[in-house]
Amino acid sequence: MFTESEKQALGHYVYRLVDPRNGETFYVGQGVENRIFDHIQEAKNYSNRLSDTFKNTDETTTSLKLDRIVAIQNDGFEITYIIHRHKIPKEAVDHVEAAVIDAFPCLTNEKRGYKSADAGPMTVSQIRKKYGLEELIVPEDVRLLFININSLDNIYSQQKIIRQVECAWRLNPKRAEEANYVLAVFRGMVIGAFKNSTWVAATKARFPQLQADELDRYGFTPERINDIELDYFCGEVGVDGYRPGKLVPNSLSGSQNPIRYSY
Repeated sequence: MFTESEKQALGHYVYRLVDPRNGETFYVGQGVENRIFDHIQEAKNYSNRLSDTFKNTDETTTSLKLDRIVAIQNDGFEITYIIHRHKIPKEAVDHVEAAVIDAFPCLTNEKRGYKSADAGPMTVSQIRKKYGLEELIVPEDVRLLFININSLDNIYSQQKIIRQVECAWRLNPKRAEEANYVLAVFRGMVIGAFKNSTWVAATKARFPQLQADELDRYGFTPERINDIELDYFCGEVGVDGYRPGKLVPNSLSGSQNPIRYSY
């Protein structure tokens, strides 16, 4: 734990948890005072819950972060704590945390950083494309479910978009099924639109791209829509043969949660 003088000197800070076995940063967070050390107690409580669950054969929600901490401790190591930046003005700490999250791949963070979906890493050409786009107007009588996908090497490949958007998401399946359309979003741009369908538990049998069952997450089978609908959601096909995409409305941007609803 930090002393009182150390806590006052730190102020708001952004930190990293590093796996000493391979030097990999596996979690990024922000906090004040002793927040950086709270994860150890969380891991202890989590480990106890898993033991009870195993005895009772009930399901429990898993955590990649806490699984990693438990594994580090079981191997006889201690987490390496890094204060990445301190004395951060309160109004800026969300942005600093988001920038650090964007800089480290393979994190166990369940959510991306503040406004990462809209203002995260982009190439110059992506910036020029994004800010020349038309904003999507959400019809009053249509319910839209927006899903942000962070990793995509070809935003024009519908097959790759489908594989990314169909699973596995932490959401309320009943609420998700109220949507008329599901829109795939990349860096604040709508790049795919599909008819909604039934949402089911994300299992490897249903979604072969998964490495294991994710019973606390859900997926669906995207259904293609007609060209008129695609024109509306993703823009008309240009001279290059691709749709430019449309900007997510400001009222629906900025959330750390990859799932957003218009209703």
